[in-house]
Amino acid sequence: ANPCEGGALLHTVVTSSCQAPFGAAVVRDLPLTAGVYHLVVGNTWINEGDFEILIEPTPDRPTSGGPDEMGYTWSNSFDEAGPEFEWVNISGTGDPVALTDDSSNGPLDIGFNFPFYEEAFPQLYISSNGFLSFGVGSSTLSNTNIPNTNPPNNIIAMFWDDLNPASGGQVYSYQDTANDRFIVQFDQVLGYGGSVPYSFQAILYPNGHIVLQYLDVDEGDIASATIGTENTDGT
Repeated sequence: ANPCEGGALLHTVVTSSCQAPFGAAVVRDLPLTAGVYHLVVGNTWINEGDFEILIEPTPDRPTSGGPDEMGYTWSNSFDEAGPEFEWVNISGTGDPVALTDDSSNGPLDIGFNFPFYEEAFPQLYISSNGFLSFGVGSSTLSNTNIPNTNPPNNIIAMFWDDLNPASGGQVYSYQDTANDRFIVQFDQVLGYGGSVPYSFQAILYPNGHIVLQYLDVDEGDIASATIGTENTDGT
């Protein structure tokens, strides 16, 4: 599928199903942004056909929000002014981060002073359970809604859940000095006791801008994770 207005090819999808109704196409688990796409379908029963499909964000899910008391706002790729999904794979260039189940690694040098709420931090900690923290490390596995005054605080919850890099996958960090940014990537990391891999990353910039990207997450488990930011006193 590719955008009708000459956009770059995002995905080529080949499906085979004897269960779908005749004339129906089932498309799922594709990280496409909202828009109109050109779909070419062909199989052994009918001739190749051209279709247009419209992909829209779920109506009851906001695509942006804020500001909070410190002026932070957020938007996702479904928002007209939101970020484009541009995965930066650092599995071949980043430094492996040693993490076991329910552990934390750090402090790790960011490469610049990263402004986060009330302070600026030259270092951070990476938790095996999918979050970054500033000032002190944490390995808390039981994620909560945020804000929450209970620790951990001062965090960027990338995909805070009970994850276990020791059972599969790898976490990487990378000072991308050429592009003036710092990247943390969870690459094919398994959930505790699970077999489904998760791949996601955080990209931090010197102006305090944060980009969270999700290459591979299980749709059924999204609701169990916490994603967002929280200041030093959890307010």
